[in-house]
Amino acid sequence: EGYSGFTDSLKYYIPVRDHFEYWFVYMNLDSWKKLSNEEQELFLEAVGRMEQDRYLVAEKLEQESIELLEKQGVKVIDLSSEELLNIQKKIQTKVWPQLAREIGPAFDEVISELVKKP
Repeated sequence: EGYSGFTDSLKYYIPVRDHFEYWFVYMNLDSWKKLSNEEQELFLEAVGRMEQDRYLVAEKLEQESIELLEKQGVKVIDLSSEELLNIQKKIQTKVWPQLAREIGPAFDEVISELVKKP
């Protein structure tokens, strides 16, 4: 939905789906520490439900946003599986090494779940 306000300058949209949009829940650490264990648990349960609810509606909301863009005259270009795989390979060979140098061992830890093991 973030792009629907840019239709005067946006002519094309390529939904690459390279990340999941998530929402943060912030709380001051001192405020958190003042909560009882029961209150902290209730808070974490509520945030967990919010996260699960987001997963349930994400695809539907994405489709609605794409349809809105199309109605506003934006051409949506869906990439083929082969094109998406080429993008993935390029990122892994060109971008990941740079990130690994800049971030260090923490980067390897983050991507270890993404790397396919033979």
